[in-house]
Amino acid sequence: MLNETQSAGEVFDVHLETPTQPAGIARSVLRGAAALAHQLVGDSLHPSAGDLVVRRRADDSEVMRLDAGDGEQAAYLVDHVKAQLAELTVVEFEEAWTLDGPGPTDTSDTSDTSDTSDTSEPS
Repeated sequence: MLNETQSAGEVFDVHLETPTQPAGIARSVLRGAAALAHQLVGDSLHPSAGDLVVRRRADDSEVMRLDAGDGEQAAYLVDHVKAQLAELTVVEFEEAWTLDGPGPTDTSDTSDTSDTSDTSEPS
């Protein structure tokens, strides 16, 4: 039974995986072809290290999958998600990440978006 204080790491696990879905495989093939083309012309393009995948520990069901980027980006992203799994509750983790979104929501933006235009007449 899930409670509001349960650690996200008790419920979810994160791994770097090779794409298994047809769209992911096609994306990997195209990315590899692009990397080869760039190498042939002397350009450098780092292919993706794989997909970051978050799964439920109880049944191994996939909760989230996204392109992890190149090796350095992938390592950072996996470490970041592991830290969140250790620090956040299940509810906080689910609120911070979405299945459709590219990653965590940024809750640190405290900028005031209210209209501050001066409507008074000049003196």
